[in-house]
Amino acid sequence: MDFNLHRGSMPQIPPQLPLIVMVPGVFLIALGLLLIYNEHLLVYMVAGTFMLIGAILLLIGWRLRRFVK
Repeated sequence: MDFNLHRGSMPQIPPQLPLIVMVPGVFLIALGLLLIYNEHLLVYMVAGTFMLIGAILLLIGWRLRRFVK
């Protein structure tokens, strides 16, 4: 995407931007409603986040092992 701006002009807003902002907004509202009605979901979300971060670190370490030798 090229931005050809004249001196002092504002960049144009892409036509997809409202949809790009609204989709995560709807998702976050739905997630908030799920958390209101099922508080145990928060425990699974936090545990899943830690497991995902751990798996990513494990894979990075596994890949870096080749460069150390």
